[in-house]
Amino acid sequence: MVRTAIPANAPPQTLYLVGDRIKSQIPHPRLLSISELEVLIENGRAGGTLSSVLRLRIGQGAAADRLREMKQRIESYGLGNWIRMPGEHELERASGAYTHKRQPRNIMISEPQQGADAEYVATLLADDSCAEMSDHLSGKHIQGMVLIEAARQMVLAVGEKFFISAAHRGQRSFVTHHIEAQFHDFVLPLEVEMKCRIDSVRRGADSNFKARAAITFHQAGALSASMRFVFSVLDKGFLQSQETRLLERQIPESEGSQLSCTL
Repeated sequence: MVRTAIPANAPPQTLYLVGDRIKSQIPHPRLLSISELEVLIENGRAGGTLSSVLRLRIGQGAAADRLREMKQRIESYGLGNWIRMPGEHELERASGAYTHKRQPRNIMISEPQQGADAEYVATLLADDSCAEMSDHLSGKHIQGMVLIEAARQMVLAVGEKFFISAAHRGQRSFVTHHIEAQFHDFVLPLEVEMKCRIDSVRRGADSNFKARAAITFHQAGALSASMRFVFSVLDKGFLQSQETRLLERQIPESEGSQLSCTL
């Protein structure tokens, strides 16, 4: 039998939900791995007693599909009063179309939303099995290359969603000209807010443009990292023709050169 009534003296406890690999690196009592959450849910379903109300906040490392699965189990087992997950919108990552990623585990940000003063905001939602973390996870902080990739995805997502017309979406490529990064403090695997500002936009024809972007990472109300990008958005066909010309200059075809061997 599932317990759904909350005793008046049940103390609430706020925990940060993280990936299993991050929890194995940081055995802190206020960090709860996604697998530990699954055990708590199944114990609650079987009639076990939870000692306190758990208010869960989304840290880093947990896969998107497992977060959704745990939220669905909590709701279907009637444990929502005991285990309080964030809202669905806080768990959803940006789309692959916006971030130019095919594997969900490599999408690191929530879908950007337009905030005040021409600023765009998102949340860092790194999966610890992503390309940047699967082979390198050390210490108690999120490594710098993860933040740089998350900032790059922020630029892509903001550009795709807010600066490219629907008619040209999916037909443009982003070219990075300059990246500058400063790390002001360690970023822990807890909640991280990202902010992006796009300025100096020089428009061309058909959704082509060149711009500058400033991305900042904030944790516990403090600035943790700041980055600047200079980038262009160009027609894919045009960019591919430029790449082909460069390839032909670097590797000119010699007369009579044919592949005669069998591969």
